[in-house]
Amino acid sequence: MNWIKTIIFIIAFSNSFAQNNNFDDIKGVVKDMPDREQRSIISIANYLKSEFNKPEDQLKAAFYWTATRINYATEQLRKKQDYVSMEHLITVTMETKRGLCQSFAEVFNKICHELGFNSYVVSGYARKSTGVLSNTGHAWNVVKLQNRWYLFDPTWAAGYFEIPESLTAKNSAQYKKVFSSKYYKVNPEGFIKDHMPFDPIWQLSNTIINYSDFDYERQKRVTSTSFQYKKIINQLAYITEFDQIQQSIKRIESLNPRHKLVKDNLSVLRRNLDIIKYNLNSEKYNKALAIQLRGLESFNEFITQYNNRSPDRKDFNRFNQLLDQAYNSVSEAQNSYKEIFTSNETLQLNLRIRYGEIADLVDRIIQEKKLLARNF
Repeated sequence: MNWIKTIIFIIAFSNSFAQNNNFDDIKGVVKDMPDREQRSIISIANYLKSEFNKPEDQLKAAFYWTATRINYATEQLRKKQDYVSMEHLITVTMETKRGLCQSFAEVFNKICHELGFNSYVVSGYARKSTGVLSNTGHAWNVVKLQNRWYLFDPTWAAGYFEIPESLTAKNSAQYKKVFSSKYYKVNPEGFIKDHMPFDPIWQLSNTIINYSDFDYERQKRVTSTSFQYKKIINQLAYITEFDQIQQSIKRIESLNPRHKLVKDNLSVLRRNLDIIKYNLNSEKYNKALAIQLRGLESFNEFITQYNNRSPDRKDFNRFNQLLDQAYNSVSEAQNSYKEIFTSNETLQLNLRIRYGEIADLVDRIIQEKKLLARNF
């Protein structure tokens, strides 16, 4: 049987794009890592810190560990895996030592954080070694080292698919787990040849290649002040998740995306934005509702005490104070409800109900204050 060896999603590019990709000095230490030290991200990071003094050696060892100890789960290509969160994905990956590109990227990212590196997981799509664009998304990493950002792909470093000349059901591609150092600490100008991030800031360049030019292998760059990537990335830690997603959507839309995967990613981002909006509005709603209930408690306390009243001027002051507390609380709640802007029909209905309740309670408070003035 004749085999054509290819690395799926990979174009072999010149080593001039890779930096310090000799792993001989760390392989032995990582291979000899005791099993007990490989059970958690924290234990791995602590072990690497104890074995290597230089931060870059620690980073290199983390990359090597991820690429060699996590196995590519080809069975997951056919069966979708559901995770409740990225933490859940990391937990399952560490337990099974199996996963797809997201698992490799998330685990490596987590180890980097434990080692003290500034790093992110990047989502995008890629070009296969044949030049054909992948029809599925991909994930990789960016890490800051010595005040400069570099790109890493632990999934592609982990192995490749060996593809026969003629693919059949019985003669299918076989995954070969063979470590490659090509995808460690890659410069942006090399990485962009076969990795296109959804968010253009992760091209790590102030001159951007748009999606269409990438798809047709045109290295045409556009200069724009909107993509001052260093400034934008440095601000990420200081802005909310909502603002991060909103800004990412604007950057992606500005490049007029036509690629299906980019459009799908935009849909996911918009859906995530709606979820965050809903959660934020729900939080505001619950806080406003608590204030409203506090006002209702004050009013009910007034009713209870008024029914057990004695004709004393002190009672009048106490009753009036309870009514004032009730009025102030429901007024505060109403103002808080007005800060909620939502298209969610259920939340809109609940807001209308709350406004009606507040209006009724305010009317009753006013009536009771008038009765108090007459009776005392």
